[in-house]
Amino acid sequence: TFLLEKSRVISHDFSKGERTFHIFYQLMQAPESEKEKIWGGLVGKSASSFKYMITDVTSDEYTNEAAWNKTVSALNTIGVADEDFQTLFLAICTVLQLG
Repeated sequence: TFLLEKSRVISHDFSKGERTFHIFYQLMQAPESEKEKIWGGLVGKSASSFKYMITDVTSDEYTNEAAWNKTVSALNTIGVADEDFQTLFLAICTVLQLG
């Protein structure tokens, strides 16, 4: 079961560098070809394209692109692939669109 806590999605203090769920930012850094497979509406989009993701905070030690690759690998390791992967990320895209 995957759970997204409503308060973490819709309210955070951007002035303090707080962000919403990391997976949203990781998804924005996925290769365009992967974004297209998940949902065509992601192509060419960035964090600033979505209300819940006003800013993108990164550091030299952490990049959303590297984290995306690790997340995809970890999901595949536990058997979240193909249709399950698609369903999961379509749900995440739906949450992004609600904002």
